[in-house]
Amino acid sequence: MSAAIEPIYSTPPLMEKLADLCHQQWSGWMEWLFKFGTFNENGTFTINSDKVARWRKQMMTPFADLSEDERESDLYEASKFQKLFYTHVTDLKTKLSLQLADADDTADTYRNAGLNGIAKMVNTYTYNVWQIFYEIMEAYEYDPSEEGR
Repeated sequence: MSAAIEPIYSTPPLMEKLADLCHQQWSGWMEWLFKFGTFNENGTFTINSDKVARWRKQMMTPFADLSEDERESDLYEASKFQKLFYTHVTDLKTKLSLQLADADDTADTYRNAGLNGIAKMVNTYTYNVWQIFYEIMEAYEYDPSEEGR
């Protein structure tokens, strides 16, 4: 492996990105929630009873049983995670490409030295890694062209 190529695992921690997204979703919800109640003089907050009843019902309802609009809202929020994962995996793909290009160079070196068996093993490894990577990408089912729909 070339010393100039960073290991794949040096990508900024995915957990930090996920935590940031969770915080954004929570703080967005709280900002929205505070539009539907009253701040009291003693520092407490009172939520309108109709909203309490609605949100209690929603929190007790499985996703599959939500209304179409409620499911769409949850799917929109989930799509933010899907985009984050896709971006993260795409960044890993770039790093992986560099590492596997280095592996191809290594295979050529072995081949040129008459070590065809080792060269074939390196090429097989490279092919298998790409196959796994594309299976991961398919699992995300994310299409950047559909963003904003």
